[in-house]
Amino acid sequence: MNRLKQYEIFLKKAEGDFNIAAKNAHDPEIDLEIIFFHLQQSVEKIHKLC
Repeated sequence: MNRLKQYEIFLKKAEGDFNIAAKNAHDPEIDLEIIFFHLQQSVEKIHKLC
């Protein structure tokens, strides 16, 4: 049960990073480096689930 909770936490955090990137991807005031950082963080958190 504790392991499931960890998966839920990582998945929720990965989803948050992805949503931040998606929400701001077309904002010209946001540097693409920030968008890519959040995408990378999302992928790393999902990778930890494997």
